[in-house]
Amino acid sequence: MSNANPSQLGHPTLAYAAAEPKSHRVWACGALLFFSLGLIFLGGCFLIGVLLRLDPKLMFGPMTASRALLPADYAFMGLLTGLALEHFHLGCSVGLAGPLAARDVAGRERPG
Repeated sequence: MSNANPSQLGHPTLAYAAAEPKSHRVWACGALLFFSLGLIFLGGCFLIGVLLRLDPKLMFGPMTASRALLPADYAFMGLLTGLALEHFHLGCSVGLAGPLAARDVAGRERPG
């Protein structure tokens, strides 16, 4: 018995024996990428909150009197900054893990 490819032996290849498309994996990868962009966007919203706490006239226009920041303001800005960094980290992790997992799954052959 020869180990040659069937097309080399003159036998036609069967069209129905082709691998099925893996569209559900593509949609799952797209959903993970969309989710990761949403997390990164939410982290940016937290940083906008920090910016507005530092300088409210950026959004609300000129103000008559600005007050000094209290320790509670610094704690709140620290919390918002921590949440922003965590969302950026999660967004990047999901954004990288999704396509890598889809690539690994697509590389495996389906049993039987």
